[in-house]
Amino acid sequence: MANVDRPSGLIASRHSAGGTPQRLGGYTIASALAEDIYSGDPVDLTGTGRNIALATAGDDNPIVGIFAGVKYVDANGEQQFRPRWPTGTVATEIEALVYDDPLQEFVAQVDDTAGLIEADVGQLAALVAGAGNDFTGRSAWQIDQSTLAATVTLQVRILGLARQLENDFGQFAKARCVIQRHRYGAQPSVGV
Repeated sequence: MANVDRPSGLIASRHSAGGTPQRLGGYTIASALAEDIYSGDPVDLTGTGRNIALATAGDDNPIVGIFAGVKYVDANGEQQFRPRWPTGTVATEIEALVYDDPLQEFVAQVDDTAGLIEADVGQLAALVAGAGNDFTGRSAWQIDQSTLAATVTLQVRILGLARQLENDFGQFAKARCVIQRHRYGAQPSVGV
């Protein structure tokens, strides 16, 4: 069976410690921020309060969490809730929702033709940016398979193959992972 090449960013799944998964924290985005942020994109703090912006792909770049959507009052005074932040949006009362719990697990596609193998479980990897989908608001970030290593400065830790239909080890596999370079804490060791 061949895995489908359909990157969707990092999708929240279960919580490593059990309990309620998909816990969201509230952040803000600077009005008129000139970048698109899609649901499933990694984000990081800008250094100004709880403002966030798109995280930087690659090893040694920290992440505060994964963007889930944003609510705001637009320039016409209308309340909006969107799965993405369109570049240059002028708004007030902005609240970005972010999966910011360090123990939150995610599912993400592995990008390379070499694919994911069982020996990769427990390894760390950097993330690679992709162009999000303006229609669905979904991210296209992926796990950069070419960076898989034991280096603790990489962005995510591979926990295993995602349990879903039509997903197997190999090219474009969907992997379970946690954020390794998380702003709020250390990560658990590999689990089931």
